[in-house]
Amino acid sequence: GVKISSTTDQLLYQNQGQAGIPLSQAEREAMIAFLGTLTDHEFITNKKMNNPNP
Repeated sequence: GVKISSTTDQLLYQNQGQAGIPLSQAEREAMIAFLGTLTDHEFITNKKMNNPNP
């Protein structure tokens, strides 16, 4: 999370003055959907990739 300090940019404050990136519900859902695309389950479970020193 965001920690408030003297160097925290004002863009990292929500409307209520709390620390955090102000996102709408639609933006939050889009971010979660995007992050879900970054996991390649086929690659991380591939037996050929599990031993770095074959």
